[in-house]
Amino acid sequence: MKITRSRGLTLIELIVVVAILAVLAMIIVPKLDGLTNNANHAAAAASVSDSSRYIQTWKAMKTTSFPDGWDSLTDGTNVWSTVDVANKTKGLHTTFAGGSTGKFMASTLTTADVSGLIAIGVATMYDVDTASTKRPGDMFTVRRTLSSGGSGSLPAVIVNGSSPAGVNIINHFYRENTKFGTSGTFYDAAGKPLAANSRKLLVLGLGPMNDIVGKLTQEAPSYANVDSSLVYNRNLALFEVGGSKAVFKGVVASDGDLLDDLTTYMNRDMQ
Repeated sequence: MKITRSRGLTLIELIVVVAILAVLAMIIVPKLDGLTNNANHAAAAASVSDSSRYIQTWKAMKTTSFPDGWDSLTDGTNVWSTVDVANKTKGLHTTFAGGSTGKFMASTLTTADVSGLIAIGVATMYDVDTASTKRPGDMFTVRRTLSSGGSGSLPAVIVNGSSPAGVNIINHFYRENTKFGTSGTFYDAAGKPLAANSRKLLVLGLGPMNDIVGKLTQEAPSYANVDSSLVYNRNLALFEVGGSKAVFKGVVASDGDLLDDLTTYMNRDMQ
């Protein structure tokens, strides 16, 4: 019986095979990264959309009030610091830096702002416990109760109407409303035309102390596209303040990402 022996690859053939595999890897790996990014983006968009739905569901259930117990995003005196990755210090996303580029900025709540929030059931905020060793999204535990007719100097975070990134967020939630006017003009809840930088949108974090956690959802929704050991990763609710009642405008991710290509939550005025 004739025995045939299989011939192994020659060195040249082996090199060719390795080269082909390397080329295939160069083609496939970026595509896998893209798929991962798309999956993360879709998950984040779903989380933002869910947060808005939870808030609106709570309002529908309670009729006159929104959920209470929000993360103030401050340390009680000013905006909590932005994260310093190099030194591994915890904080808010760098988009909270303010100035000419930040999406958000430091502000204060006036007496009218506070009264408008209390009128819709938002009367409790939690400031950050800077001594906590927990993750940033779980560090807002220092209770602050709002009081009508207060000093009007409570620290807060608002959307930055002085930066293009902030104006983009503002315009996103004040899109043209045919009920009030024509294309290209933006309006407040009462139908009054407003310039982008005159709209005051308060930014509050939906953290584990919020009313909806444990009732409508088992845990506070989070944004997976940040390092949660260093960066605050809770979704952010935007409230128009200054009127007799604050107006819920919508939800953005913890870095201010609108994620508007995958969600339908935006431009919902609720009082």
